Amino acid sequence: MGVEEIQKINNLAKELLKHHIASSSEDAYARAELMVKGEPQKENNDSEVNKELRMLGLKMNSLYSELVSLQHEVKGMKDEIAYIKNKLQSEAFQRPSAPIQQAAQHHEEPGEHAETQKVQDAPKKTEGRSRTGDYSEKDVEIEKFFYYGTNKK
Repeated sequence: MGVEEIQKINNLAKELLKHHIASSSEDAYARAELMVKGEPQKENNDSEVNKELRMLGLKMNSLYSELVSLQHEVKGMKDEIAYIKNKLQSEAFQRPSAPIQQAAQHHEEPGEHAETQKVQDAPKKTEGRSRTGDYSEKDVEIEKFFYYGTNKK
């Protein structure tokens, strides 16, 4: 490529940028070179495209292998969940018989702990229920709050 040809391409690229035909200087240079020479530079573009395609292929392969490994993990987790569900269901069927067996093993006389059970079953007194709002009209007498007698000053 001669000096005159390079000058023509540069001047044409400047004009393309000036008239907003090209968006960048690289685009303007490529268009100007296409106009002057009549053919684009395919060698550089093809090699860059091939490199990008190879890189995309490698990335796709790595994504595919990662997807396959994730599928195996998900399958393993599903199997584990199914195993746990089956185990819980089998334990649920065995539980109702377990309290009956424990009651038979711990058979005691009803008289031994009758006193402690009566104490535990008795309703507990609640003292100091002020400011909780769980009292009735019978708990509070209105006469205690209002005095209807004579006012002594």
